[in-house]
Amino acid sequence: MSIVARTISNRRLEEKSAILKLLRSPLMPVVLGFVAEHFPPSTKARSAIEIYDLLDADLKMLRAEGLELPHDPQTYITDWVKAGWLVRRPGNAVTGETIEPSATTLNALDSVESWQHPHSAVSAARIHSIADSLENLSRESDPDINTRLAQLAEEKEALEQLIADTERGYFEVLSADQISERVLDVLELAGTIPADFAQVRTELEEINRTLRRQLLEPEDSRGQILDDIFRGVDVIAESDAGRRFRDFYTALLEHKKSTPIDEWITNILNRESAKDLDATIADHLRRLFQDLESEGYQVNMLMTELSRSLRDYVRTQDFTENRRMLELLRETRALAGRTIEHQHLGPLVQLHTPLTQIGMNIHSIDSLEMKNLGEEMVETLPVPLEEAHIDTEALFESVRASEIDFEELRSHITGSVDKRGQATIGDVLQDYPATQGLASVVGLLYFAMANGIALESLETVTWDDNGTPMQAVITGWLFTHDNNL
Repeated sequence: MSIVARTISNRRLEEKSAILKLLRSPLMPVVLGFVAEHFPPSTKARSAIEIYDLLDADLKMLRAEGLELPHDPQTYITDWVKAGWLVRRPGNAVTGETIEPSATTLNALDSVESWQHPHSAVSAARIHSIADSLENLSRESDPDINTRLAQLAEEKEALEQLIADTERGYFEVLSADQISERVLDVLELAGTIPADFAQVRTELEEINRTLRRQLLEPEDSRGQILDDIFRGVDVIAESDAGRRFRDFYTALLEHKKSTPIDEWITNILNRESAKDLDATIADHLRRLFQDLESEGYQVNMLMTELSRSLRDYVRTQDFTENRRMLELLRETRALAGRTIEHQHLGPLVQLHTPLTQIGMNIHSIDSLEMKNLGEEMVETLPVPLEEAHIDTEALFESVRASEIDFEELRSHITGSVDKRGQATIGDVLQDYPATQGLASVVGLLYFAMANGIALESLETVTWDDNGTPMQAVITGWLFTHDNNL
């Protein structure tokens, strides 16, 4: 690539890159400081109300330090969302609207933190890691079985030699500096993953919007997508971004289940030579896989929700109505285009087609009358009420009228079983009246289905409901002494 091509490419990047716009912005220190403070690793999206309160408190402290920040939190958050530095999501009924940093902001934050705390990549651990990766890649991409067996034999011989040396006490323990160096390498390698998660979320949402647009396109372009959805294909999970994330998330969960990663991390931090590790670094290492699993779970839930929403959408009336609306709009545009070709039309041409006005009437704000809360003030003193006598029996009857008296029914069942040895629902109703009418029968059925013995035959039961004889055919049930009522 020539210098001219590189320059033009860099100019386009300068104009379009959201990261560079953020880094050039005078608000960059505030934005990155706010994100670093309130969105540490594994932090979920926060509600918009919570974000406004946090930023309001931060702005007061920053203004006290002499920074000129004239706007309110809502204005800043809206501007940062428009710039692509934050992402606003609708949330759910519990959280309401949520806000979280975008992949752009997380990448910018990673860059700035790496400049503030540089970590040299010129290390023996980095060379060993690169060499091991290349060795694994060479072996796993080799289709020749003989070569693979030869490499495995060499590894076996080296492993046997290592075991023999260890048994004789010949092994090297890493120093504190070497442990610190390798821990930083691990954290640096994992540090880019949160930004990648944010990028995956953005890609999945864009794929969802694209698929919805394609579903509303003419029949030829949407047919395959509809066929896939109705055949049960998860079109979002099967996209490039979906497959990449699914492979990553599957590998993460498999490692978490099949390997004692948490135990390894605990052992590392408990080494005497690791006691001098910075507390922040040690805590980050301790929560490394927990944070990755938590953030991966959030992305996986988003992908699942988008897929379910897309499947539900094509099965609802909304999809049919939206598709029909677009067809009508296309027909209207085509008709308007043909009309303009044959007639001279302008904005002031009188139309003879009656138009139905829709919408709302807009009035001046001066027409609103403020409500005087003073009118609702109580001007007279409340009159004390005398204590009323409560009829306990009447209160009990009121409760019985609205609820099934299970205690009474339990005693009726017990009495019939004691009398007969075993009893059906009809036997209980014959021995004891249904004091609550149909409710008593329902209560007996409840006890029977919960604790009784089902019979293969039907039973006709009768009872009296306020002087009216009632009859019903129900499934036969049997109560015995073994029933635990």
